[in-house]
Amino acid sequence: WTMVSAFMVVGVLINCWANARRPPSDQVSCAMMATAGAKGQTQSITITASSGLAMDCLTCNAAASAAQDRPFVIFVHGSLHGAWCWGEHWMPFLAERGISSAAVNLRGTSGAMPGEGYNGGKQTVALDDHVKDLSAVVCHFAAESGRPVALVGHSFGALLLMKLMEQPEIRALCSPTPSQEPGMAGLALLCSVPPVGNGPMVGRLMMSTPVLAWKITWGLAAKRAQQNAELCREIFFNKEMPLDVIEGYMQRFRRDGVYSLDLKEVNANLPVLVADSSRGGQAQWIGPSGLSPQRVLVLGADADVIVDSEGLQETARFCGTKPVVLPGVCHDVMLDSRRWQTGAMELHQWLAGLGE
Repeated sequence: WTMVSAFMVVGVLINCWANARRPPSDQVSCAMMATAGAKGQTQSITITASSGLAMDCLTCNAAASAAQDRPFVIFVHGSLHGAWCWGEHWMPFLAERGISSAAVNLRGTSGAMPGEGYNGGKQTVALDDHVKDLSAVVCHFAAESGRPVALVGHSFGALLLMKLMEQPEIRALCSPTPSQEPGMAGLALLCSVPPVGNGPMVGRLMMSTPVLAWKITWGLAAKRAQQNAELCREIFFNKEMPLDVIEGYMQRFRRDGVYSLDLKEVNANLPVLVADSSRGGQAQWIGPSGLSPQRVLVLGADADVIVDSEGLQETARFCGTKPVVLPGVCHDVMLDSRRWQTGAMELHQWLAGLGE
């Protein structure tokens, strides 16, 4: 490894990982609502935002009597993934325990494909569009469910939720009037891209494990994780996951990985850039006018090859809390074929505590 080649790979890695205001109520509509199905079964709805974008979402309802005093969970996926990744295990798991949920397909995935010519045909999604779309979805489900919502994001989806929390209409859900219940129950960030971005983490990876750094570059920047099952396994999954399951996920990655985020825009708008310097760089939305640290879960996995322990700590410090680390779990905590229950139980325990 020469210094020049190392910097080249760092640049590619950063590019790779980076590319993964509430509208008025009359500008957000539920175009198609599925009828309520049996408890624990996922259903599909389509939410149409002010831009005209149709966003397919999954919902999974608990028994009505059990769900009344529980938060409504909204899941946000990361790069290459879609709402489907939550419907495999976690949404039915929570429904069986009295918690209803929805999972959104982000703009640019197969479940929320932009129209022809979007963003100049560059096949990148503007960060602000992601935030506006998520705001529409959150406000829709907060009103539709009639219960406080808990937001759960994974990887780049978690970074998007940190950006979403900066928006006035979302902050308003955290600070209800005296006659109203809180609209926001809590926020969970799972294997999150840190608020400082991926740059520092990429540098550490290059210094400690350059071979792994190259594999991640090859898998994500060149999108070989959509084609090479063993590479896909090493980046996202546990070693014991059956090959046919991985190949099925890879087909979904190909459908949902056409668009990416814009590197320049992400780096120019990192959550840390609007942190509260008077409180050691904590998020401005942590505190009396937002969420208390006790209502934020920062969850990591010790077998995650993408987000390192220092990156996890960066996110936890930003949120004024301490991280929870899942033992033996890979980056895709919701799909781990051995231990998906480990993360699901941790999340359920945290959600149960939000009502106390």
